[in-house]
Amino acid sequence: MSTGLDEILARSRAPGAFVERRTFTLSRGKALEKQREFALRHPAQYVLELVQSAVFADATYLALDARADSMLLAWVGGRPFQRNELENVLDWLFWDRGDQTHRHLVQLAVGVNALLQRKPKLLRIESGDGTTSVRLDLDAAGNATVGTPQKPIAGTYVHAVHTIGWLQRFMGSGPVDEIDLVERRCSYLPVPILVNGGAPFGYRASRHLEVFGAAHQRSFDEDGRRGVVALVGNRTHASAVAGFRMVVGGVWVSTLPLDQMCGKVPLSGVLCDDRLRKTADQSDVVQDARFLRLLHAVQPIAGELVTSALGAQAWRPPRLPPIPEEVQEAPAPEVEAPAEPVVELEPIPDMVPAIAPRFAVGKEHLGARGEGPLFRVDPAQAEQLAEALAPHRFPWCVVVLNDGQAATLARTFEEAVPPKLATRADVDFVTRALERSIVTRDHLERVDGDELIVRLHLEGPLPDWGLGRPGVPFCVVGPEGTIEHGVLREGRAELAGGAGDAKDRELVGPPLDLPRISLLLRTERRDGKLGSHHVQDAREAARLLVGDASAPSEQALLAALLGDRAIPQLVAGPDGPTLAIAPPPGWSPGLADLPLPGGITLRDMAATVERGEVLRVRDGDGLPGVLEPLERKLGFGHLAPPSLRRAFVAGVARSGGAWREIDFGITDIGQVAAQALLVTATLEGLAPEGFDVEQRFGETIIGVTTAGVVGEDWEGGRRALLFELQQRLEDRSLLRPRLSADRCEGMGRLAVLELAEQLGETDIPVLVPTDGGGRRSLNEIRTHAAARAVARHGIRIAEPWTFAVTLDELRRIRLDGTHAGPALRYDDDPDVWHDLPQGELGWLLREDFRVGGLKGWLGLRIPFDPTTGILLRTTGALVALSDLERTLPCHGLVWPASGQELHAEQRRLVQLAGWRLYQQLVAVLDERGSAERAETARHYASAFVALAWERSKQLQGTAAELARRVPVEGVGSLLDWYEGGHAAGAAEEVVAPPDAPVVARAVPDLQDRLAGAFPLSGLLVSVVEVSGGHRAAPVELGSESQRAHAQVVINADHPLCVAALASGGPAREILLLEAARVVAQGLRVAGRESSIGVAHQLLVGQRFDPT
Repeated sequence: MSTGLDEILARSRAPGAFVERRTFTLSRGKALEKQREFALRHPAQYVLELVQSAVFADATYLALDARADSMLLAWVGGRPFQRNELENVLDWLFWDRGDQTHRHLVQLAVGVNALLQRKPKLLRIESGDGTTSVRLDLDAAGNATVGTPQKPIAGTYVHAVHTIGWLQRFMGSGPVDEIDLVERRCSYLPVPILVNGGAPFGYRASRHLEVFGAAHQRSFDEDGRRGVVALVGNRTHASAVAGFRMVVGGVWVSTLPLDQMCGKVPLSGVLCDDRLRKTADQSDVVQDARFLRLLHAVQPIAGELVTSALGAQAWRPPRLPPIPEEVQEAPAPEVEAPAEPVVELEPIPDMVPAIAPRFAVGKEHLGARGEGPLFRVDPAQAEQLAEALAPHRFPWCVVVLNDGQAATLARTFEEAVPPKLATRADVDFVTRALERSIVTRDHLERVDGDELIVRLHLEGPLPDWGLGRPGVPFCVVGPEGTIEHGVLREGRAELAGGAGDAKDRELVGPPLDLPRISLLLRTERRDGKLGSHHVQDAREAARLLVGDASAPSEQALLAALLGDRAIPQLVAGPDGPTLAIAPPPGWSPGLADLPLPGGITLRDMAATVERGEVLRVRDGDGLPGVLEPLERKLGFGHLAPPSLRRAFVAGVARSGGAWREIDFGITDIGQVAAQALLVTATLEGLAPEGFDVEQRFGETIIGVTTAGVVGEDWEGGRRALLFELQQRLEDRSLLRPRLSADRCEGMGRLAVLELAEQLGETDIPVLVPTDGGGRRSLNEIRTHAAARAVARHGIRIAEPWTFAVTLDELRRIRLDGTHAGPALRYDDDPDVWHDLPQGELGWLLREDFRVGGLKGWLGLRIPFDPTTGILLRTTGALVALSDLERTLPCHGLVWPASGQELHAEQRRLVQLAGWRLYQQLVAVLDERGSAERAETARHYASAFVALAWERSKQLQGTAAELARRVPVEGVGSLLDWYEGGHAAGAAEEVVAPPDAPVVARAVPDLQDRLAGAFPLSGLLVSVVEVSGGHRAAPVELGSESQRAHAQVVINADHPLCVAALASGGPAREILLLEAARVVAQGLRVAGRESSIGVAHQLLVGQRFDPT
């Protein structure tokens, strides 16, 4: 077993010697007389009586460890048992069960009596205040030893050891009855309880009660009673309370209808009153004078609730009987009871001091800090406990409050008084108890001499180093203790404690936004701080903590990691684009097949989107929010939990004959209109409560009406909705999300595309290109030759005609194949960026390099792939290096050790690696390999040579060697063609006979390909073949060329053109490259922007474009 209560168990099993002791036989005569009367309904019910004993003793923290052969209940705080109380423990069975002063002893007696009937091998009770203790040991025969232990404890425990048979021992590995009872009956405890290391009700108790799902309810906490009264209706959740749960000592004892209080009005709730007596079997409350007092106190509260909800006429309560006088049940044993302390409320400062080095905590922040444990120390004890409570040792929020201030805090925020830590023993007990509930997995990184522990919390609470702030908790520990602590949030280190003038600071690089992760930095430097390099190392190391993703915390971490780092890609398929997504390069591809929250995998999610399906998932365990980062990458709308199926992200409503935007503050549309158009939160959205779907407009928009209303002017509504969505997408701050901004934007983009098509508004601007330029219309995106698509949130690129879209958006742009454009900018499967085999259907050549703080590889694929790309792997994304692609047509992945962008020298190193790759291509052209290898090598060589010629108008070195090895029909080699002046148009003049006719003929196939190489809005390209005349160059611009029209004239008598027009081989490709050069030169003369490099790349790509 882990640490925690193990030490207390060890103490109970080997408690050491008594300083003094007395042995006797427990007198059970009186108890035996009433044994039948005090028989409990359930043999394990004794544990509930012991829990109530701890609550009535004013315990501040409880811990239960129950096994098949043992039970240990321990607590700290409150009143310890005295020796004479334990010596006469069973006498308390006959004491008044409603007496508050001795109630803890009565419950202890009931629990011990029930335990003794099970004949335990050992029953031990030990209690102390840290300076002295008393222990009682009992065996099955009733033999007792009571005395003072040698080493005192601060707290109380009851430990029972049972003798069980081999079959019980074999079968008893599952949950025991005691655990089941506590988890079902103790949810209303006013103090925290740990159960076998877990916290079934959270780490902080609350006095505020609610009935889940009840629309009308009223809570109260006054005069020693607390509870909630709710009006039962059709909308009340099925799991809500039925009848009134009666709670005594924090334990749900029974459920009563209480018709005598509320009559026929359907009320339910929870009533907590520790003054109520229980029946002898402890399974119900006695309906005596105390019970009537409770009814008299609650009936007015119920009346206020019913009157406010249903009106005064609905409340006709029965008259309650008068409260009779109480009769004292029995005299107390001769035990001097301690006086009850009277605590007077004291004001709380706006900034509540915390134990050093923690910073003070705002009073309002304490009331809204969530479920993390909260403790307090008295001002007089703060200094002596500071070392034991140092954040790296005790990672919880500890404020400095006296008893009066603590009581005020509890009353202000309707919570239990924070547990008080009075001694080092209290600190040790709570530390062990909480540590027992914590299961972690660590990864150690050594960074510049420091030790960085990246910790995944599989079970239990995270360290509260941020004192309630959200974010990733961190703590820096130096040679003298805690240096600083806080949380990492949105790229900042927000400090909650530290020495000197420690302040929040910005961190360079992507943020560390991962669930269930904490960071502990150990350094030998006295001024050590958590830096950006530590955060980046932790970001990379976190994936090593995932394991097999069998635990919920592993699954949540995996979802966050993949949502942040996975790379979606649009891939060319035989039936149109498909969707692939994979972990980033360098990560195990198998992560895509591990389970995420809800059991789905990353690959499953991508397949669901690709099929256009909707997957229904359940709410809970962080769903759907924990999967939203992955939806953002793949496309929203394909996961449909119940909480989203009736939700909408935007809408307009028709009122007074006009369509108006639905304000995001409105939760009930029926309050403002009976007809609305809504953009749903999923692709199978349902109408909100009270509405019906009258029409569906595509997959994202529904027209809804209330019963009996016939919808009007749906087209006007759609135009109004399109206008509203365009405004919001233009300015993200206008999204004002009712859900998340990402979901609103994602579903809004889909709705805009659908509406533009439905309304014939395909010329209005809808999408922004990746370079951040002006929006383009559907028509422009569909028809422009340069328009390209990349996966949204995939490879990062900045180009004027490249658009980042999801697969759903691309399908709407292409109208599911009706339109061919836009083509894919990268059409490879993500596996290309992981690894491909050397050889056929893999790499023709690949160059790995590691130099100058830079690692990476460049490669030439086989068969030839025109959609080349060199990508930079930073710590947060894959970034396209378009400038390098324009000089090195290849695939590649590079990453600097810093994880940041490349500097100029590193770019030069990548270029050198690329040139080495093409130097190796010379040898490939010389070898006698397969026809495919030779063809692939010639295409890459031609592309490289064309780019080299464009830069300097000469070929030398590697470019010349490659050109020499590429044959050109009718010319010799590609080098001959360039150096012979064909590319520059400076060949010797060819003189035709004077009487030779001039014949012009259009060449449509060349015209289509050349037009696709110049993606300029409004440019018309025409190609004509001319025979005869006095033309020397193979290609020139014709006389009809203008700023918006490029007429390309091909000399049909030139040897290159003869070869090019006769066949579709290399000669035609070279002719097209030369024609593109001529057009580009003419455009520059006309003052229009053009790039010969881009034109050549587009031409090469067309040759192998499957579309």
